[in-house]
Amino acid sequence: MTRAPRRQAGRSLLSNLFWLLVMGFFLLLGIRLFPVFYDYLAIKASMDEVAAREDTPDKSRDQLWDTLYKHFYVNGIDYLEDKDFHLRRTPEGTQMVLDYDVRRPFIGNVDLVVHFRHTTPLR
Repeated sequence: MTRAPRRQAGRSLLSNLFWLLVMGFFLLLGIRLFPVFYDYLAIKASMDEVAAREDTPDKSRDQLWDTLYKHFYVNGIDYLEDKDFHLRRTPEGTQMVLDYDVRRPFIGNVDLVVHFRHTTPLR
């Protein structure tokens, strides 16, 4: 008794193209968002560094912003504004708060918007 050859099974050209498009979409998403998150890490480190200084609690809000802005300028972060930064007084002490949005173009007329908020207590 001879068997008929089994039909070969596998991914077709269309399924390969579909998976290539899906992987390309997520790769593009990562390429567009990586610099934004990398900047956030630099912003967070700058805020922690400024908060750890001994003379920081004696400074006003504007003096703290000027010090932070110099750190941001050195790191090439130019999209933060004065209105994004404020001091919050709590029973535990004073906190520096940076609350901002970053908008980056994605595909065509679709933009990616990422919201960040970092709070650092003054020591």
